[in-house]
Amino acid sequence: MTRTPWGYAIVDGTPDGAIVDGDTLVGVSADAQGAAAPIIGDGPIEVSGDTLSVPTAGGALVPIMTPEELSVATGGRLSATEDTVRWAIGAYGDAMRTMCGWHICPSLRCRYVADGGRVAQLPAMHVSDVISVTVGGEEVDPSAYEWTPVGLVRFARPCAATRAGWHSVSIDYVAGIDDARQLQATLAALVSEYLVANPGISSQTAGGTQVSYSASVGVRSHYEELAPYRLVT
Repeated sequence: MTRTPWGYAIVDGTPDGAIVDGDTLVGVSADAQGAAAPIIGDGPIEVSGDTLSVPTAGGALVPIMTPEELSVATGGRLSATEDTVRWAIGAYGDAMRTMCGWHICPSLRCRYVADGGRVAQLPAMHVSDVISVTVGGEEVDPSAYEWTPVGLVRFARPCAATRAGWHSVSIDYVAGIDDARQLQATLAALVSEYLVANPGISSQTAGGTQVSYSASVGVRSHYEELAPYRLVT
């Protein structure tokens, strides 16, 4: 079994269409997804249920903030190596995105493979555009649907999407926030709390179980700050 930080697992080897980097699943092609799934940026993304992570052209998720931005936010008071800071930012940033159920930032072009019907719920908030809707490779007339910034797409009149089957409606859209300062403030607080409580810890000595547990517990303590970014399920 290959498991990613977002919890998606491959059982019994690597299936056709899986995109892997070493033993880590980084994507699943649209044809192989077999479930409602978003595709973001320049390539497919990894999926856990309806939860997503976002590879960019370089194949890695854009961090919520950089070590340099963390240094500015904390006034340079944290004494840790750049590798350790980068690791902590990644661990807590992933935990924040997992709790919220989507990538949050930055604004990215996405694709969601949905079921047929009158209404589709995109796994995102802050939707700024629905670029296209296709069924079986045929584009749906934009006048046949309407959408909201909270990710609802409604087919206002009968069309191919309302008659389509499971996992047969492909929706291309843009979602995410570019001004992430409030989110970065929460992440800076989380990373600071962890590094102050664990001086001298490094990405090499921290065990995966400890990392996962610490990040998830820490993020839950900032639940109210993250509430505006959480998908309602």
